[in-house]
Amino acid sequence: MRRRGGLAAILACAAISVGAATCAAQDAAVSSVRSPADLEFQGFDGAWPSRLAADPAAPLGVVRVLDEPVRRWSGKRRAWNVAPDDSDWKDAASFIGWIERSQPGPHEVKFEDSGAFVIDLSPSDADRPVLPLVKPTEYLQFASAQSRDGRELRLERTWFAFYDAPASVRAKGVVVFLPGLLGTPPGTIEQFVRAVNSQGWAVLRMLAQPSRFLERIDFEIDPRQDLSGPGRLIADAFDHRIGECAFAVEAVMKHVSSMRPTLGALPRVAVGFSGGAITLPAVVARESGAYAGAALIAGGADFFLITVQSSYTPMLNAVKYRWRDRAPSAGEVLALDREYLRASKLDPYNACAVLVGRPVLIIQGGVDSAVPSHAGDLLWERLGRPERMVVPLTHELLFAKLPSEFSRIEQWMSDAAESWRESHAGAEKGVATPEWK
Repeated sequence: MRRRGGLAAILACAAISVGAATCAAQDAAVSSVRSPADLEFQGFDGAWPSRLAADPAAPLGVVRVLDEPVRRWSGKRRAWNVAPDDSDWKDAASFIGWIERSQPGPHEVKFEDSGAFVIDLSPSDADRPVLPLVKPTEYLQFASAQSRDGRELRLERTWFAFYDAPASVRAKGVVVFLPGLLGTPPGTIEQFVRAVNSQGWAVLRMLAQPSRFLERIDFEIDPRQDLSGPGRLIADAFDHRIGECAFAVEAVMKHVSSMRPTLGALPRVAVGFSGGAITLPAVVARESGAYAGAALIAGGADFFLITVQSSYTPMLNAVKYRWRDRAPSAGEVLALDREYLRASKLDPYNACAVLVGRPVLIIQGGVDSAVPSHAGDLLWERLGRPERMVVPLTHELLFAKLPSEFSRIEQWMSDAAESWRESHAGAEKGVATPEWK
């Protein structure tokens, strides 16, 4: 098997191709494939991908507060050979200044490739910018880099907004919010931030997945060969993408907490929409003891099979699985899926083990084809069947109607936070309490 696109990977949607001809992912045989449910969680040893770091004890990247005035923002998908602009070079200079504290240069920065998604904090009206319903306290950026030789830096960036809780209400905790792909759906997200922030929650909002999350990549697969190799390669690429989400949240959360010491004593609740729900377990795993619970909305397990079967395949055009000579059978896709799940440690199929035993809320659409409903069922089963609401809606309609459930979600978050407080208060007094992993 040969992989194109370096370590870049898309964790969204895929097409299955044979030569120049593309076979739709919803082909009847392939769409009938279901993930194996019997594989055991493998733990997190060796799970985290490598990043270039200035200090082994420090976060795997640099966090900076964006000091330029921000009134609105938008995201842009990159095409091939886009020339870097002034903001790109400013980001590169910030990272190089950080890394050269311990690793002298010269360094060469390689910016994101085709399909990458970057945030523009000075958009034009033509960019259809997001106008915040609640003004963030500050915008932040996390930058990291992969490097094979210590010289060429494959820069990756993730943008965040942080909202302090209103001083007029009791602080309940911190929401770590993970959006759908491309920062969607922005209108629903803005309403959610306003709803929970007004009730006393500080919010750390990832504006969109890390910039290389949607870089285009092809995988070439020969079904006549051992599929364990392709499975490992796909798992490695996807784990890099998921891991970057976790690194970014961990680093930015540590930064905002260092500036606001009271935040460290507050419980956190992770909330993920769609693609954000898929990366959520790995995010929690980086600092699991800090989280009181997690709400996963329109998420699922088994990212490989989701990318094969998602109805968003044609729109995103981000990852392709090219099978040599012919279209794969359902059995071959299942065999590759099994090898992928055995190799991946950060796919929610495995990483969700960190959530077992703590409050979890799942909301999913019963006729979702973007993140297929059976992937949501699988995640629910792997989590031990926690509290769940299934509505007979598509992916898009679920999020259109979700604001009507915000009060219920916020109450669930408050209950989880209170349980966390009681658990930690009991531990301080030496009273037996539920185990928080």
